[in-house]
Amino acid sequence: MSRKRIAVVGAGAFGSWIALSAVRAGFETTLIDQYGPANELSSSAGSSRIIRRAYGADEIYTLFAQRSLELWLAFLAEENRSHCFRRTGVLWLANGSDPSIHAARGIFERRKLPHEFLDRRAIRELCPVMDVPAESVALFESDCGALIADESVRTVVESAVRNGARYVKGEVKPPGDIASRPSLEIQNGDSIEADVFVFACGSWLPKLFPEALATTIFPTRQIVFYFEPPAEWARSGAASLPIWVDQTHPAIPYGFPDIDGAGIKVGFHRTGPIFDPDSGTRAVGYEHITEAAEYLQLRFPAMRDAV
Repeated sequence: MSRKRIAVVGAGAFGSWIALSAVRAGFETTLIDQYGPANELSSSAGSSRIIRRAYGADEIYTLFAQRSLELWLAFLAEENRSHCFRRTGVLWLANGSDPSIHAARGIFERRKLPHEFLDRRAIRELCPVMDVPAESVALFESDCGALIADESVRTVVESAVRNGARYVKGEVKPPGDIASRPSLEIQNGDSIEADVFVFACGSWLPKLFPEALATTIFPTRQIVFYFEPPAEWARSGAASLPIWVDQTHPAIPYGFPDIDGAGIKVGFHRTGPIFDPDSGTRAVGYEHITEAAEYLQLRFPAMRDAV
């Protein structure tokens, strides 16, 4: 590229890595975010995110995830932040007749990716505290796990700035016809000039480009829950519970072990209600908590009094 100035809008996981990659490649780089890297309103916030390779028959996602894992591990080691990756292992549960898990197994075997394919007995040996349906099978990735999301993203931004990127905190005005404009306007009156603009804004994209994206991208609300684990788990070895994705259940719940005392984390892999990332309520209703608690009690009988 002959054009050397890049402005990246959005300092989440994607935007931060784009900025770091750009400045490493020698581009004059500006990174912009209205709330700050991995802020609490963003999808890159929070204490943990799953990093795994199994995506059914979608081999390209498996390869992307493998490359992502390699890059994160190398980067965190360089930054002396290896603690930001927790090798819990990731267990994908599915019905034995589900073709997606068998397709994933075929990809892992062909690509020689580390994994174990488990029947119900082996699942119970790996996770004695977990009760799964009789027809369950699982693909287990022992070398995958959790990224400490907010600290990891902030570390990428810090590295980008240390390598020469400029970081600007401010709200970008909707740019309109960006192709004909050499700059972006910030709400405080400043402007950012660049030859190339990258918008890695996630849920904010429809607000910046309402004509193009308001009827295409629909941010929705997904809730995650944290429950205190039973005291006996610490004595029974359950503290080594892997991350799990439960495709045997219609709501496709997923969960994390208790990382750094935050509690057992549970969410549901499904589309929620339409949500405004700036003004949407983050209050959680009793019915949401009840659903998550009932699921935990189903899979983990020891959590019958989950709070």
